Amino acid sequence: MFYGRATTLEGITSPLKTQMNVFRSTVVKSGVIILILLLSVISASCQCSHGNIGNSTSQESIHPSVAAYDIGKEIETLRSKVVAEPKNPFYQEQLVTLLLGIHDLKGAFKHILIAINLSPTTPFYYNRLADMYKITGDNEKALKNYLKAVHLVDNLRKRDMWAACYNLDAAILSKKAGKHKNAETLYEGALVHLNLNYNYMISERDKQENNDTSAKLLSEIQGDLADIRKRLATGRPSVEWIKAQMPYLQISCQSKAQPIIREDIIKTETMIRKGEAGVDLFFNIGNYYLDSGYPDRAVICYKTLAWLNPESDVIRFNLGMSYLLQGRLDEAAIAFTRASELGGEGDEQIAKDAHSAAERYKRLSQKSIKR
Repeated sequence: MFYGRATTLEGITSPLKTQMNVFRSTVVKSGVIILILLLSVISASCQCSHGNIGNSTSQESIHPSVAAYDIGKEIETLRSKVVAEPKNPFYQEQLVTLLLGIHDLKGAFKHILIAINLSPTTPFYYNRLADMYKITGDNEKALKNYLKAVHLVDNLRKRDMWAACYNLDAAILSKKAGKHKNAETLYEGALVHLNLNYNYMISERDKQENNDTSAKLLSEIQGDLADIRKRLATGRPSVEWIKAQMPYLQISCQSKAQPIIREDIIKTETMIRKGEAGVDLFFNIGNYYLDSGYPDRAVICYKTLAWLNPESDVIRFNLGMSYLLQGRLDEAAIAFTRASELGGEGDEQIAKDAHSAAERYKRLSQKSIKR
């Protein structure tokens, strides 16, 4: 063990366990319909990003139950509701959906802006606005509003079934804009919010028609993230360099999983997939990954847990170690600082050392570029 923190759930404060149990019961009650909607929307988002949006309104792509609607009648019904309850943002947003169905983009913009004005802290409304900007080709404004949705979810700490979509859409546009560091964080955010629904998603997924589509999508997200990390790795220090700067941490340079550890990881992942265990196992599997030389995977686990319990210094410390082993010194310093603020003994000094190492590496990089 090289990170000096508890490796079992006994090392985490009780609020984490309580919070996780509440989350688990809430998720199970949500039902399979939410899963279908979530996977469908994420899939649609990816299809749009790959240039298939032109086909999204074709008759062949419309579900029979949707095609059966008299959309004109539905619009008039909703307009009546808007007049009757002008301060109800839900009706405004529902009208947006129907107006987009008849390609009335101007009307859709009008009503989504009203919805946002009525409920400025609802992330989904900013996501809808971003979708419309993307349709018009204004990716800059689209990205701005996707990020607004992401920040609202994170700052308000509200569980949002669409949060993976907000992160994914923002990640795709960030990658297109060449903002790879931002894209890395956003792709990780998408995986974190999928993790928050992992317990019921995986256990029910085999029963869904779109099993192959969802599995392919998850693979594409992980593939894009791996590609971005590969690009960013060239500008980050090696584990050996970091180890020389902070030798007291006894950082392991493990590059391959030990056979026993690998078996433990497979066992834990299988338990989660079968729905036989709660999401608290992400702490254990995060530790397995960290011990086994896979800090990139550990980051997702610890970020998931940090979202569930932002007051745990243990989780923040291990997240910092995961960043450190990827050469993400600035992010490691922030995580260690937060761990210190939450009461982590000795973490303040580690945070300072990580920050100093980050500044030192930047100076070395700048000198290298000048040469």
